[in-house]
Amino acid sequence: MTGEKKYRFRTYRISLVLKLALGISASTALVYFLVFRYINYDFESVAVKESKQLAKTMAYNHGCQIQAELNGIMVEMRMLGNTYATYNTIPKAQARRFFDAALQKIAYDNPRYASVWDSWEFRFINPLYTNNFGRIKTTFYRRGNYILNVVDSVNFGGDDVNSMYYAIKMGKKEFITEPYFYKLGDREVLMTSIGVPIILNNEFAGIVGVDIALDEFTQMVDTIKPFPGSVAFLVSDKSTIIAHPDKSLIGKSFLALDTANSRIFQIEERLKAGSTIDYEHLSPEQKKRLYTVFLPFEAGNTGTTWALAISMPLTSIIEQVNKHMDFTREIAYYGFVLLLIVTLLISYMIISPLTKTTKVLNELALGNIQSIQKLTIRTGDEIQQMSESVNQVIVGLKHTLAFADKIKGGSFDYKFKPLSTNDTLGNSILNMRDSLVKATHEKQRRKEEEFQKNWSSQGLNLFSVLLRHDNDDLNKLSQRIITKLVDYVEVQCGAIYLLEKTAYDQHLELFASCGFPKDRLNQSEIYENQGPVGRCLIEKQTIYMDDVPADFSKITSGLGKSNPRSVLITPLIVNEEILGVIELESLKTIDEYKIAFVETVGVPIASTFSMVRINVRTAKLLEESRIQADELAQQEEEMRQNMEEMTATQEESRKREEQYLKFIHSVSSAILYIEYDMSGNITEVNDRLLQLFQMTRDQVVGKKIGSYEFNSKEKTEQRTVFWGRLKSGETIVQEFYAKYLGQEYWLHETYTPIYDQNGEPFKVVNVAIDISEEKRKERQIEKLKEKLEKVKKIEGAKKKAEKELKAPLVDLNEILKNESQFKYIKLSHLFKVYKGDIRKIQNILKIYREAVPHQIEEMRQLLITTDWDPLKARIIGFRTKMTYLGLDELNNLSRHFEKQVALQDADGNALGTIDKISEIWEEAEKELQTIELT
Repeated sequence: MTGEKKYRFRTYRISLVLKLALGISASTALVYFLVFRYINYDFESVAVKESKQLAKTMAYNHGCQIQAELNGIMVEMRMLGNTYATYNTIPKAQARRFFDAALQKIAYDNPRYASVWDSWEFRFINPLYTNNFGRIKTTFYRRGNYILNVVDSVNFGGDDVNSMYYAIKMGKKEFITEPYFYKLGDREVLMTSIGVPIILNNEFAGIVGVDIALDEFTQMVDTIKPFPGSVAFLVSDKSTIIAHPDKSLIGKSFLALDTANSRIFQIEERLKAGSTIDYEHLSPEQKKRLYTVFLPFEAGNTGTTWALAISMPLTSIIEQVNKHMDFTREIAYYGFVLLLIVTLLISYMIISPLTKTTKVLNELALGNIQSIQKLTIRTGDEIQQMSESVNQVIVGLKHTLAFADKIKGGSFDYKFKPLSTNDTLGNSILNMRDSLVKATHEKQRRKEEEFQKNWSSQGLNLFSVLLRHDNDDLNKLSQRIITKLVDYVEVQCGAIYLLEKTAYDQHLELFASCGFPKDRLNQSEIYENQGPVGRCLIEKQTIYMDDVPADFSKITSGLGKSNPRSVLITPLIVNEEILGVIELESLKTIDEYKIAFVETVGVPIASTFSMVRINVRTAKLLEESRIQADELAQQEEEMRQNMEEMTATQEESRKREEQYLKFIHSVSSAILYIEYDMSGNITEVNDRLLQLFQMTRDQVVGKKIGSYEFNSKEKTEQRTVFWGRLKSGETIVQEFYAKYLGQEYWLHETYTPIYDQNGEPFKVVNVAIDISEEKRKERQIEKLKEKLEKVKKIEGAKKKAEKELKAPLVDLNEILKNESQFKYIKLSHLFKVYKGDIRKIQNILKIYREAVPHQIEEMRQLLITTDWDPLKARIIGFRTKMTYLGLDELNNLSRHFEKQVALQDADGNALGTIDKISEIWEEAEKELQTIELT
């Protein structure tokens, strides 16, 4: 009976082995069959689909990089546009120099920019100009290691309604132009222009922008190769190819290169709409299936859409898939044979302990880990090792389960050691814990960065609003700023020091403070290298101390006095010149993002302080000038009365002589003062007269009055009579005229004899007032009146001719063709520019006839005030107008004048040149009036 059972057991074992082998072989064969069927039918489409998705992803990522580059430039232009929006707060004489400095710095700091420019509507620059067209364009461009600039006048004949500038003027939007070729040095480069409008009081005042070369995008696109044989290229919203590996296609239209597919898939319309485009097509050159995808992106807020495209061959991808399939089939065949052999060998050995192992595995499958008992198999072979491994798995799972429970409870510090380096589950649990810890820390870090970013942004907006108020009171403004800064940065105290300069030294003066103790308030002046604040005045760099010396001033709080934990000292710098210093003290460490915020907000604070100081100084000077003028007029009246009293009462004159002379000396700094002896020799002269006539004291003292003009008998007799009247005690009041170094002067003079104790005149005092400016204005008014009379006569003649003359007017074309009748003007160049449009020529001539006299007078005033840089720009614009009018003589004179200005010649030579320019223009203006009447 026992033998029968044993025989049945063996029969059962052999039968199970066969069944196991047959089952595994059959199931394996079925699985192989289904897998290969799936691979044959679906793998190709899956591979193509994933390849397309990869191409889209790469196009999106690189498109975002290009978009970020363009947006970075647009952000810089917005900042520059915001700077230009402060035009109304800057003195008009300094505005152009301020903006030129900003453009020059941007051009110097950004070699990638081919040029930086602005274009102003002329009516915002010159209030006398009332037309809604005409603009002045200023450009800074790089040539080698130098930054050059050019100024030009544009659209003075009227706006071009079809131009991009007119579209920006109407829409007031940011812009990026369609790429265009431009010769940069000795090569042609594809470029584009990016800029923003200038808005003043909700009015369009012009545009500011940059010109950039698109070479760097070509280099970026050349690196995009997701698959062998693939091509990436960049196109504009009008389908112009901006970047392509084939450089011969750059600048050409993609629609013209692939007209069939462009029409079928409506590429142009979908690109303008900003839609993603992808399609399969057949390459006409290579006869291959291609897949092309366009990923559009918008540049800034311009409404202009560019697109990055990738075109890849699908045929190459399918060929690679087929090669992998053949190799996979071969491996599968040999694997199946090996699997069948191994199955027959191993299945016999594992059947015996299979029941126990299966029971344990069933428990594991049900997840009942805690109640599982270890296996006790002693076969001495791999089955025993398997059982021991299962026992280790049981121990590891129980340990892992305990570790997972700890993680679930939030205890990430629980000690856990994997079974081995290959313990996938244990290592995965550890990685999961590390990922959770990392995610927690990353979340906290992002939260902190977002908080710091929002905090800084809100702070900048807050101080931007704060800086717009109290712009006329520096003390009040600085106090509001330091109070708000101490509160916002969360420090205990702070102060603002502003730089004060004297003739001997410079020092920082305490202008505003918050929370400072009395000992610091008493220290209102700090000199160079005096403490950390004085050291900041020399170094012009931010100083941060977190190890404050014990002898530093204490901070008073509710808990008493204590030493500050940290001190931050930041300089206020405008145009590389220090304007002041901000000092902040805190009982705790000041965070780095707060330090960066104080440095950032210091820039607009410094700019605002600079403008406020300029405005206050200007107002103060104007008020002092007005007061001095009133005092001078009052003093002149008092002096006249005193002179009359001196003439009437000689004794009283002697008593008041000393007081009168002191009075004369006190006012001599404001008036022109000269003393003569009774022979007419000059014995004393004040500095005011020397400065006016640009002479030295040695050139004047000891000379006779009017010695330069006594060259005739008549002049000699007049001088004798003049001094005879003075010697007799008469006070003489007269107007004096002289022309010296090409400059005309008018003086209102009062000659008064001074008597000695014996009642004899021993010297003569001449008190004079410079009335040159009033005389010049009178001359200008007379000239304007003469011009007005001329215009009235011309208008009257024109109306009379229209009413009485029946003969037709002279044809302007005939006048322009026969230029010999004009002495100065030659309009052939203007005739070509406006293509014979008579109305436009007459309009531009009328504009020039109104604008040029103002421009000549403006150049004269700039020469007198020696304001050289704006004068050079005005000369360039004047020469441009003279070129259009064909005024060769004035063009040559302006070139000569430009050389004199370059040498900073402010004497009579340059003034004589500007007078000659004015005279010739008056003659040329008569010829322009003749043309305008036709």
